[in-house]
Amino acid sequence: MKIDLELARTFGRRISSLIILRQVLESIKYEYDYIIIDCTPNMYLVTQNAIAASNGIVIVLLPEYLSRVGIALILRIIDNVNRRLHEHARMFGGTFKGPEIKGIIFNRVRYGSSGILRDQKININEVKMNYKHLVFETFVRESIRIAKDQKEESLYLYLDLEKIYNMKRR
Repeated sequence: MKIDLELARTFGRRISSLIILRQVLESIKYEYDYIIIDCTPNMYLVTQNAIAASNGIVIVLLPEYLSRVGIALILRIIDNVNRRLHEHARMFGGTFKGPEIKGIIFNRVRYGSSGILRDQKININEVKMNYKHLVFETFVRESIRIAKDQKEESLYLYLDLEKIYNMKRR
């Protein structure tokens, strides 16, 4: 959240605040087959930057009610970011297509003795009914081992806001 506040303080609501990450990745994107940007489950400025910088989006959901009803909000925000960038590009004779939604995957799915827990299965099935063309068949099971490994072997993307701000002022 601190980086979101710093970005907002530096760039405000200008369109340039949405393309910071895209500009940073521009210089390295050909060095990699894929660049994966893992965002926190919010729609603050860093997440909006990730949307603007992406070719495709995989939505990760918990199999819970609030995640299920939040899909419409996520899709609306993605659409709003894409529309703002497209309108801005159009003013200069360009276009901005925006990222394609590649799918929805469920994370931290819990299993009991008879399979996926009942409440989670209900939420998964509800999402499948409404977004059947997007839901991956594979789930990520809840596992203490995975959570432990993530803490020990995390990768972090560090953005030097001052350097980015000075690049923008040139």
